[in-house]
Amino acid sequence: MGIHQCVGQRVARLEAETLLTALARRVGHLELAGEPRRHLDNTLRSWASLPVRIRPAS
Repeated sequence: MGIHQCVGQRVARLEAETLLTALARRVGHLELAGEPRRHLDNTLRSWASLPVRIRPAS
């Protein structure tokens, strides 16, 4: 029996890293715009759960 590899999860992580890298180049300032709303499993699942204010880089 071989080890099962979840390719979808690896692709999703690569896509997220690519997106966040591109976003980081364009963001000059990021701050919380309210209290984060945590879920029972202690994750933040959507932008509504982590309200932020973003200012573009100059």
